[in-house]
Amino acid sequence: MKTATIALQTMEKMARGEHAVIVMLGDSITEPNYHVHGHMNYAGLLHERLLEKFGRHLLAVNAGVSGNTAQNLINRLERDVLRFTPDLVTIMIGINDCGAAVPLEEYAADLERLIRSIRGQGAEVLLMTPHPLMKEDSDVASKYTTYRQYITEIREVSRNLQVPLCDIYEAWGTLVDPGTHSTLMNDFLHPNELGHRVIADVVFRSLGI
Repeated sequence: MKTATIALQTMEKMARGEHAVIVMLGDSITEPNYHVHGHMNYAGLLHERLLEKFGRHLLAVNAGVSGNTAQNLINRLERDVLRFTPDLVTIMIGINDCGAAVPLEEYAADLERLIRSIRGQGAEVLLMTPHPLMKEDSDVASKYTTYRQYITEIREVSRNLQVPLCDIYEAWGTLVDPGTHSTLMNDFLHPNELGHRVIADVVFRSLGI
């Protein structure tokens, strides 16, 4: 799969040997937790790849918190992101907004507010769509029937605000055979360590690393 490389000043800065701060903002997909069974998730794998590529010219902060919605990210933005004066902030959020039935308009407005606040501090933003969920007929799954609409909102916000987008959702559908999807998931919502390697590979391709 060919993926267009996203040009970011932060990557160029590290390539010149300058120090950069990167904050990875999100929910339980970004947070290191038990779903990866003692392995690294996509955020850890990205940190490792950046160290391999650029050496120790970066500080990477994992600001993922399980259960968070976009509004939660706004509430803790100063504490967990802006106080580090980041060069780049990655944002993957939306699964819990969907599960909590946050109205799409409100979700999009929260996402836009996040981006504007981060950019207002001089940092770049990389938006990321989450992965597809596992197909399942259950009470849990019934809360996520509108999930694709939230993915669409992320893409719309990316276009409207001209924010670079790493479309994990779209790439996953190209890279992963539907018959093997379940082998990459720890449960209906959360990828296991193998699923996170797929996510990380898409990020690597998008960043040209």
